[in-house]
Amino acid sequence: MNVILERVRVDDNGDVIAIGWARSDSDKWILYGVYVRVRGGRVVESLCTCKGYAFYGHCKHVSRLATIAQQYVNAAYSKPSPQAAKHQIGP
Repeated sequence: MNVILERVRVDDNGDVIAIGWARSDSDKWILYGVYVRVRGGRVVESLCTCKGYAFYGHCKHVSRLATIAQQYVNAAYSKPSPQAAKHQIGP
C-alpha cells in the first residue's frame, strides 16, 4: 500500500499531526484521506475515509500514516539544521 504524507507538524505539546493519502490495496485507483494525531508513539486521534474505518473506527491506513509521520519527524529532528551546523563550536 502506498501512503503519501501530505502535511506533518509537531504541535506545542509535542503531538505529531499528519494528513495524507493511502492507496487502496484492492483498487489502485482509490485513495483514502487519512488524518492522525500521535502522542508519545500512540495514535490518540484519527480519521480515514475508508469503509473499514467507518465500520470499525480504526484501519491499517491510519496505522501506516502514523508510522510514516513519526519516522519523518524523527529523521527531521535527529539532524542539526544547516544553520545550527555552521555555528557549532568544537571539532
